[in-house]
Amino acid sequence: CGINVVISKCPSQVKFDIIPDVIRRRGPDSSSIHVQSNVILTATVLHLRGDRIVAQPQTFEHGALCWNGEIYEYKSQENSKEIHEVPLHRSDTDIVLQLLQEALQQNHTSVLHAVTSALSQIWNGEFSFCFLTEDSLYYGRDQHGRRSLLFSKSGGLCKLSSVATSLDESWTELPPGRVFELDLVDHSIRSRPLVFENMRPKIESSLQVGNAYLKPEGVSESMWIASIKFEEILLQAVKARLICCRKEPIGCLFSGGLDSVVLAGMAAKLMPDDQVLELYNVAFGEGNAADRAAGIACYEDLKATFRGKDMRLVLVDVGEWKSIVDQEARVQQ
Repeated sequence: CGINVVISKCPSQVKFDIIPDVIRRRGPDSSSIHVQSNVILTATVLHLRGDRIVAQPQTFEHGALCWNGEIYEYKSQENSKEIHEVPLHRSDTDIVLQLLQEALQQNHTSVLHAVTSALSQIWNGEFSFCFLTEDSLYYGRDQHGRRSLLFSKSGGLCKLSSVATSLDESWTELPPGRVFELDLVDHSIRSRPLVFENMRPKIESSLQVGNAYLKPEGVSESMWIASIKFEEILLQAVKARLICCRKEPIGCLFSGGLDSVVLAGMAAKLMPDDQVLELYNVAFGEGNAADRAAGIACYEDLKATFRGKDMRLVLVDVGEWKSIVDQEARVQQ
């Protein structure tokens, strides 16, 4: 999804009906503009989860929300000990609105504290967001910074965007793990940290070391246990991303290297038999790159290992490097 915010001390400085192309390309399913006094809030939506498209910006009694992210597990304000998964029929945006409404109805010392509290209920997820109220704009990213959000301030304008909308401005990537508050009158900024301990992924061990696997010779017991734990964590991460794509093909960038083969193998192991796994292998020039040969060979191995799974190798040929350099500005965006 795409987020773009423009705040001006003089509304005549900006155009109210234009969505930048780099933002529109991030959300082909829905796009909308919300105008409030001297603030333009723009959002585009790429629909991945839920049984309906939730248009953005989403407006409700407390303000307007732009959300770019995925929630895998969250806790409610009412019962902070119980962890919930997002139901397949619900959108992440609905969950965030619910968390914000719950927090804003409680007796927090400030709106900034309430917004921080709401976002800290996301136990496992990745996101960037903007939340506009009558007199302030709140924005931030998850603690790992897995969703982009850039900031620019010049010439009486403050801008926030998922990607740089122009190359002639000085953009700064926001630090992860904080919620910022920008005053709409004097453009002053303050922030609060997200509560990291509430956002660590939940790991439940189901493997019995020694029974499920045979330890190779020459590997210490501690290293062997650590490797099994790592596999558990990686499997849970892959599984969480497959849950939201049960009705759609799964895509995996596939160079034929160790990391992409492991992830593709885990996806094939976890996905149901009626789902499709598409492996995208990119080669530059004449298509005879090392990644192409490795990708084809490893694809054949995966097909033999996971018989009955619908896997497709998608070969992507990119033209001469010179043609890419000619489009450097667009690539940078």
